[in-house]
Amino acid sequence: MDFSISNSTIIHRLGSLTLLLLASTNVSFADDASTQPRTEPDSTPAPLAISKGITGEWFGYRPKIADLGFTVGGAIDYDFSKNFRGGLNTADSTGREITNLNFMLTTDQAMGWHGGTFFLNFQNHEGRNGTEDLVGDAQGFDNQDGPHASQFSLAWYQQTFADDTLRFKIGRVDANTEFAYVINGTQFLNSSFGYSPAILGLPTYPDAALSANVFWTPNEHFYLGGGVYDSNNTERSLILSGHPNELRSNSGGLFSIVEAGAKWTVLQQNLPGRLGLGGYFASGQYPRFDESMQNGASGPYGVLDQTLWQNSASDGSTTGIGLFAQGALADNDLSLIDRQAGAGFAWTGPIPIPSRAADLFGIGITYAHFSSEAMIAKEYELAIEGFYKIQFTPWFDVQPDIQYILNPGGDGKPDAVVATIRIEIDF
Repeated sequence: MDFSISNSTIIHRLGSLTLLLLASTNVSFADDASTQPRTEPDSTPAPLAISKGITGEWFGYRPKIADLGFTVGGAIDYDFSKNFRGGLNTADSTGREITNLNFMLTTDQAMGWHGGTFFLNFQNHEGRNGTEDLVGDAQGFDNQDGPHASQFSLAWYQQTFADDTLRFKIGRVDANTEFAYVINGTQFLNSSFGYSPAILGLPTYPDAALSANVFWTPNEHFYLGGGVYDSNNTERSLILSGHPNELRSNSGGLFSIVEAGAKWTVLQQNLPGRLGLGGYFASGQYPRFDESMQNGASGPYGVLDQTLWQNSASDGSTTGIGLFAQGALADNDLSLIDRQAGAGFAWTGPIPIPSRAADLFGIGITYAHFSSEAMIAKEYELAIEGFYKIQFTPWFDVQPDIQYILNPGGDGKPDAVVATIRIEIDF
């Protein structure tokens, strides 16, 4: 098996992990398939967990530090993939690793200043790209794929006002932590379940952007949010090495996005649901398929989450089934994928025994239609994904995942069957 991480790199990473275990952080970073911290668009960030990581409570000092408003956390993820059929390559395997370290300061506790939060994320990614080396799919079967890079991926300040109904957020932000996401789709590996690839130029992993955002939540049933993001692909502030910003599809300009949503509970069982509708406009110059340039790109999108069933046990664990759906449209003169739709469900605690209450089982399907202007052999790509996440301890889980991808890349490659194992250790 030809893993992309060399022996020396593995030794270096294990050494780094050992130092982290001895001297640094714990915190399960947010429940997000893109490995970025995620908050709902009408909420302030939840406090980082301080006792569920491999480094524990630091002999009692960690909760004391947290009481002062400062928390430190992170995780390391290893993904190993093998393509068994079709695609580009069935001979090799790929391995990649991403490390996140998160630092949060809450001003309520630290300064007596209500509603303020400082957040900093350091991120390192290395390894081979599974889409480029194994499958050649257009949607990206592993949301951890990206260029080699070390960076302060996120660096933002957030402030709430008016009884926390108004929220401002400025700094380097991953737009997908605030817009165009489905909560019940966060543990799927295929990138299209994180956000629709028909949203052209969304500033998200691995290339968050400097931005200003505002959110209004007048009550528990409605929210409205908007943001403006820098799309300059030469901007390198907080990027220490690598070139994640070169993935941007345009040259310069701003990316603006707005989302409005409704939230509800079903029947008397308090089963939460959410519908979000949004749209974006990106200025700057975009290349068209006819080799001319176009000023600006825009399109609409929609997201839906609905809990179908849930149960809370006496030990505090919660099991349940959540459904999601999402989709978007794009300009077929600019975007290879001019429309996309996906849906699926995630079942927490599928095995009815207490020791397996935190396990997660999911099945999803995503359809991507290719622009007729792209002049490629196939009209669409379809990916079907199934996974089972085994939560061995609060800080260690293993997630086997398999995907069947029809028409990968749309250029005539045979259908692919690719398996991935994701291993996550929370600090």
